[in-house]
Amino acid sequence: MPVLVFVPVAPAPTGCASRPAIAGERQLFRQAAALCEQRGEPINKLALQFSSQNRDFPTTLFSSTRSESVRRNVAWCEEPYDPALLAEVQRILGPVMNQQWDYDAGVDRLKSDSRPASSPIAAASP
Repeated sequence: MPVLVFVPVAPAPTGCASRPAIAGERQLFRQAAALCEQRGEPINKLALQFSSQNRDFPTTLFSSTRSESVRRNVAWCEEPYDPALLAEVQRILGPVMNQQWDYDAGVDRLKSDSRPASSPIAAASP
């Protein structure tokens, strides 16, 4: 099953990724999320804080069926993010930062082929 990712990973408009991720990339995402959890901050909180507080990213908070989720997200947006944690997450995600992908080709590949696409990360994956 394809995994879609949307993670603000760099302070630039091209620093966001949204596409099917391959195994090596998913491992990097898990490492970044684990680091955040070790620091007591969910990675989605860091991503929301970074994107909403970065003037280069137009950010819209969308509604939810759970009012507590909306209140939590607004509270997160009002808290400053930890720049040291962000820098460590960006270091982990460095191999996938600021890349452009052909989303449709990736989805087609995942539907037709179970082998991972060639990627600098795929070569390093166990």
